[in-house]
Amino acid sequence: MSRSYHAEQLFLAARHGSNSCLGQLLGLYANYLKLLVSAQLDHRLRVRVSPSDIVQESFFEAHRDFGEFRGESMGEFVAWLRRIVINNILRVVEQHVRAEKRDVRREVSLEEIGRRLE
Repeated sequence: MSRSYHAEQLFLAARHGSNSCLGQLLGLYANYLKLLVSAQLDHRLRVRVSPSDIVQESFFEAHRDFGEFRGESMGEFVAWLRRIVINNILRVVEQHVRAEKRDVRREVSLEEIGRRLE
């Protein structure tokens, strides 16, 4: 059985209410989404936030909101899943980069402090 056929079967079962199939379907996209997050996440943020954490949060939201998903194809499902991930990346950027009190641009590593003291 090909991977795409398996994904399609899981998608159809999930559309008919199978939570376990939805979980398996999401699991098929875990590595792809981690790569997507890693490619989009600024290196300064990777110190504070793991791509796996963003993907996990996205899976939670996708599972919670799947009943509202109106797409009818795997392509639409993957696009919907990517949109959730991108929204979560944007939220992380907003929380960690743009917020003055948590601005990672003002952080200094311990090594840098050591060099300054010498």
